[in-house]
Amino acid sequence: MKLSKKILAAFSAATLLATAAVFTSCSDDEENAFSGKSVDFDNSYVTTSTATDGTVTVKHAQSTTSGAIQNTASATSTEKGYFYRAFNKLTAKHYGSTCTIKLTPKTDGINYGTEEGQSSANGVAGFVFNLTENATDSTAYDFDIAAIQYDGSKIRTYVSKYENAALKDNNFTAASNFTASDGTTAATETQILPSSGTYYDFAASDFTADSNGAITVVIKVTANDDGSYTVEYLDAADSTTAKKTVTVTAAQTGYTTKTQAKMAMYANIYPGQHFVADFAFSDTVGNAIPFEDEVVEE
Repeated sequence: MKLSKKILAAFSAATLLATAAVFTSCSDDEENAFSGKSVDFDNSYVTTSTATDGTVTVKHAQSTTSGAIQNTASATSTEKGYFYRAFNKLTAKHYGSTCTIKLTPKTDGINYGTEEGQSSANGVAGFVFNLTENATDSTAYDFDIAAIQYDGSKIRTYVSKYENAALKDNNFTAASNFTASDGTTAATETQILPSSGTYYDFAASDFTADSNGAITVVIKVTANDDGSYTVEYLDAADSTTAKKTVTVTAAQTGYTTKTQAKMAMYANIYPGQHFVADFAFSDTVGNAIPFEDEVVEE
């Protein structure tokens, strides 16, 4: 499978216009951290307001914004740090794709420090696959995710299946993990990698930082005939040898045969952190036009 300029030229104007709306955002967005397939988001300041029923609304802010407060992760702070989650969801279904993620650490945020369960990393970037609407809650989703984190010295990852998880843009929460649509109840998680602990740590030599300190990780997700998925992690400089291979079994996916499902990009920006990530997709299997600027030839 390869990118094809010939096929691109063959599409009608109407078809090409349709591709521009492949990625979708929720109608209640205040701000989506994604700009196309890139994230450059400083989570250092927020504003909060409390309704009469006790509901707290959190919005992204600049230091100069009226009512802005420092979004701190410090355990000694009177303010609870708010994590910010952002998604770019794909409307069409596919069997799998190769997602290349570049993480560039930024140190110009407030960087208050760490919170229990949180490293000194800026946040997490993930490739969401097998994305479906939850059967019992239409405002929540079930999905699998292969996510990476960079703490400045090494790449870490986890692969998990989530059920009944809120999946919307502009999703501030004090919870460090996915919640249900009520914003407080934890989503159901089936951890696939690692078998114990929070993250699987790659060797420091597995991925090499560039001159700007950025690291690029290639995550290849393949749907198999028996309903399972194979997740491979590769170095951008060596696309033939996987640094780690993970199987999401058919029992975990709930499929008995190869099945198309939606996909998405995901970012979780930690409190007080400036997160920068770039996503690129290739070798997408399934629908003819997988992403707004990519056309594949099978």
